[in-house]
Amino acid sequence: AVALSADGNTAIVTTRVSNGATATDGAHIFTRSNGVWTQQGGKLPGVNIGCNVAVALSANGNTALLGDSCNGANGVWVFTQSNGVWTQQASLVGAGAAGDADQGSSVALSLDGNTALVGGYQDNNEAGTAWVFTRNNGLWSQQGGKITVSDAVGPASSVGEYVALSGDGNTALL
Repeated sequence: AVALSADGNTAIVTTRVSNGATATDGAHIFTRSNGVWTQQGGKLPGVNIGCNVAVALSANGNTALLGDSCNGANGVWVFTQSNGVWTQQASLVGAGAAGDADQGSSVALSLDGNTALVGGYQDNNEAGTAWVFTRNNGLWSQQGGKITVSDAVGPASSVGEYVALSGDGNTALL
């Protein structure tokens, strides 16, 4: 999974290296200055990602979302950057999941990095869903209940497998 900031000068790139049953995975941030790309530090701290990975960056490239829905991870990590150092700000897990929802299989972030949309396409026997989180003064909280669709076609519609969020964070697409 990969994502770029609005100006194209910050990128998040995930890697997956598998050694049989063991995988050493990670997410790395790169920045471009004067046409030269440089890695910002090592792998994002505390994260070994699985197989269903999703990433998003804020417009200024200072907030990153990393979703991982494999191997029971079911959630999203929020990282923020200050003076070239990335630290984990929060872990987002939506309330009300029905079964193994695969939360974090898709993610989206508003331009200012203060609204996050987290998809969970396996929720409720693959009916699927999404959760909205907002950040206020550095603290993240879930906004309302999970988003469900009442008129999906078939029991396995997988709503939330892909998500998008408008720049202002006020419109979501599942």
